Amino acid sequence: MAKKIIVTKVDMSNGKKTRKALKIVAGLAGVESVALIGSDKVKDQIKVIGEGIDPVELTMLLRKGVGCTELVSVGLMEEKKSVTTTAATSQMAAATMVPLQQFVVMKVDMSNYKKTRKALMVAARLSGVESVALIGSYKDQIMVTGEGIDSVELTMLLRKGVGCTDLVSVGIMEEKIYATNVVAASQMAPATMVPLEVYPHQYYRTYGWSY
Repeated sequence: MAKKIIVTKVDMSNGKKTRKALKIVAGLAGVESVALIGSDKVKDQIKVIGEGIDPVELTMLLRKGVGCTELVSVGLMEEKKSVTTTAATSQMAAATMVPLQQFVVMKVDMSNYKKTRKALMVAARLSGVESVALIGSYKDQIMVTGEGIDSVELTMLLRKGVGCTDLVSVGIMEEKIYATNVVAASQMAPATMVPLEVYPHQYYRTYGWSY
């Protein structure tokens, strides 16, 4: 089973709340590491890594035990890959950036058409939702995009109205970059030139006539 990475933003305005929040998270089954993250001045987020962690349950426990808690992101731990910067990338001109949107992916028990319709309607009614789509090879997941979506509230609504719902991932959609120019022609790999051999004194015979 792949390890999950969950990031929550918690109201930890004092040392007592911070310690309580860390205690709650550390006591959850499946948790392997807990860390405070954020800026140098304010460590207002908790990063959790482990297996079989329910991000909804984690967020609800923090809201109940500490206070205001926002689920920032949910994802799977990936292997680190080295990134190499090429000269072509560095010489690209200014690009047009697409505005960022939040996305939420949930696996829902949609065993029949009626449940599928209901799940889509529940998701579409939530404030901030701009698009809802069925995804996955078996169309058993719902991807919701928009702004200001409460992923915990959405998951709880689907569990109550449809059935078993697993929060798969939460995050910000990557910026799509549309380049306004291409790499300079001088940087393209030189073509291999093949010399064309011509024999002007060679004759070919066609229909008995020589040329």
